[in-house]
Amino acid sequence: DLSGPEPKERLKTHPVADSGPVIQVAFSADGKILASAWGKGLLILWDAATGQKLREWKFAGIHSMDLAPDGRHIAVGVSPIGHT
Repeated sequence: DLSGPEPKERLKTHPVADSGPVIQVAFSADGKILASAWGKGLLILWDAATGQKLREWKFAGIHSMDLAPDGRHIAVGVSPIGHT
């Protein structure tokens, strides 16, 4: 809960080696899943409550990403192979 003067829990961080900067993040509509898109083409789905990595994909490069309202689909704008 970040609405009060001080967060009740520490913010969690999960470094991902050599994946470039995070370019976009999105929560599922129910808040249970966090998707992160990284500059070097890595897309990761996380359990928002535990910080556990659920799944990851590697693309040539990611320009945009969003989760569908139903939480069952993800749209990713990617670079053609060989381009970033």
